[in-house]
Amino acid sequence: AAQSSSQKLKQDFIKLFNDQPYKHNGVSNSQLKNLFKEQYASLPMIINDLIQESRLTMSKVGSELFYNFVTEELASKFAGLDVSARMVYQVIEKVGNKGIWTKDIRIQTNIQQQALNKIFKKLEDRRLIKPIKSITAKAKKLYMLYDLQPAKELTGGPWYSDLEFDHEFVAELRNFVLLCVKKMNGGKGISLKEIANKMKEANVSRVQLNLNEVAQLVQTLAFDYLI
Repeated sequence: AAQSSSQKLKQDFIKLFNDQPYKHNGVSNSQLKNLFKEQYASLPMIINDLIQESRLTMSKVGSELFYNFVTEELASKFAGLDVSARMVYQVIEKVGNKGIWTKDIRIQTNIQQQALNKIFKKLEDRRLIKPIKSITAKAKKLYMLYDLQPAKELTGGPWYSDLEFDHEFVAELRNFVLLCVKKMNGGKGISLKEIANKMKEANVSRVQLNLNEVAQLVQTLAFDYLI
């Protein structure tokens, strides 16, 4: 009976991570106390088991402990990784698509550079993390989770190609916008949305531009007194 109640508690605990908002943000220790009340005292053993099975990760936000559930696919990638490697993964995971410099990882984990390089290689080989470069410091490495797309402030967004400002691409787009303003609506004026739709229709950009990015282009033409 004790085993079946412990099994049920484990299932209830795991099920919790399918609910919003715990699915994305994890569950804090204080939330667990509120949710499980007197059963909370039995949770540490279950939590330890799940951490051993690579099904749970632990992180600290301020003074609060948070738990996140790991999918089976990710758990298999974690299998056999030691505590240091998992710690490095969690530090990288926390920064999302902004990436984190190797120096900051070293400071946060207190792991020596040589050991850290081995961990990076191991995590890269398992496709858990990837190194990226930023337009602001091309010689330095940032790390982020393998499946994430880098933030625009790192890559420079659509105006950059291989971390270099793409003058030719921007000039082509500016010419297209000028044509739109001259020819559409009989030259009597055109809205930003109409320009954006025409660009999409004509497929002139190698990447889908949002309204803000089209506005940036239009703004450069206004600054140059061309429109």
